[in-house]
Amino acid sequence: MEDGLSSSSPGTDRRARRVALERALARDPLFSPITEISLDAERTLGEGGMGVVRLVTDRRLGRRAALKLLKESAGETRVRRFLREASIMARLDHPGI
Repeated sequence: MEDGLSSSSPGTDRRARRVALERALARDPLFSPITEISLDAERTLGEGGMGVVRLVTDRRLGRRAALKLLKESAGETRVRRFLREASIMARLDHPGI
């Protein structure tokens, strides 16, 4: 898959993961590459102007989650908005989230 979460050949898989990690680290130096590597993409849940939401399985935790990814064309303003949204979501505490 293009998002670097899984691939067909081992060499391609490593290169795709490295590229995905470098991009994520360039956008957010606090990004944890270990979390990204432990995710298996299942399907796309939705897509909007800013990004794509994927259903993933976290192999470390053994549970499903929604992963929001910014589109490649996202500019600095959208990256800041995305990080603000992530910060707000991290403060929420509700069993339905």
